[in-house]
Amino acid sequence: MSNDTRIAVDVAKAVFEIGISDRPGHVSRRGRLPRNQFLAFMAQQPAATVVMEACGSAHHWGRKIQGLGHRVVLLPPHHVRPYVSRNKTDRTDTKASWKPVVTKTSDPYPSRLGAREVVPAVWSLIEDADSDLPEALRPIFAEACREIRQIEARIKQVERQLEATAVQLPTVEYLRTIPGIGLLIATALVAFLGDIRRFPSGRHLASYLGLTPREYSSGLKRHLGRISKRGDGYLRTLLIHGARSVLIHARKQQPDRLREWASKLAKTHVHNKAAVAVANKLARIVWAVWSHARPYGLMTTTA
Repeated sequence: MSNDTRIAVDVAKAVFEIGISDRPGHVSRRGRLPRNQFLAFMAQQPAATVVMEACGSAHHWGRKIQGLGHRVVLLPPHHVRPYVSRNKTDRTDTKASWKPVVTKTSDPYPSRLGAREVVPAVWSLIEDADSDLPEALRPIFAEACREIRQIEARIKQVERQLEATAVQLPTVEYLRTIPGIGLLIATALVAFLGDIRRFPSGRHLASYLGLTPREYSSGLKRHLGRISKRGDGYLRTLLIHGARSVLIHARKQQPDRLREWASKLAKTHVHNKAAVAVANKLARIVWAVWSHARPYGLMTTTA
């Protein structure tokens, strides 16, 4: 394949559709790759122009592909759609992605930097006397970069202080044995709730945090709606984030009763609804672990 090679990629969550063209109008190779094999495949290809529709993860993959020596072109999706004839599939999307590049009818999006790459990139512009950054803006951006570094240093210092505090609190160590419960969630729960004995059961704790459904009932009719969202919104948000972590790692880590239940739930419900259900379950497990003062692993063994 020559340097005129174009590789069209249709990005998805699990499987990527790939089409390779060595000359305009000719497709020399097609294929579908799992997500974990995509970068290894691109590393084996000679330098080429990689075309993708700009989407949520396209910038991430674009940075990875550029690091392998390829040129990345991110196209606005509404410029690609007119070239999709008949049915829309991953295969027709990859075929349509080449045409705006060949006909030069679309202005591609610039690839965005990752959050961790912004400050080093700005510093390089500030320190480069020949860069296009105006002199009047250099001290402003330098001060902003220093402020970000100071905030990052304070965050790390607070995390070290929380770690030191957690060692002195057995309850925090017990809570951290629960899947999805880390240092921030455990310390926030202990600091906010105080005495777990004021909750008669795990359901009372879940209700206190607004993770139980709102009820609309009259006579023989009973309707359970969305979660009530009562209580502290910060704690509820932390538990839902922890639940998302459980859902993501349910298939990767050693399965237990909680992860098996979460995995089955994710197959039958949309992700956000499943995350809230798992957060409700985590709140009940928090109550049980805290009340019995035993690690989660030991409780599942004796249950």
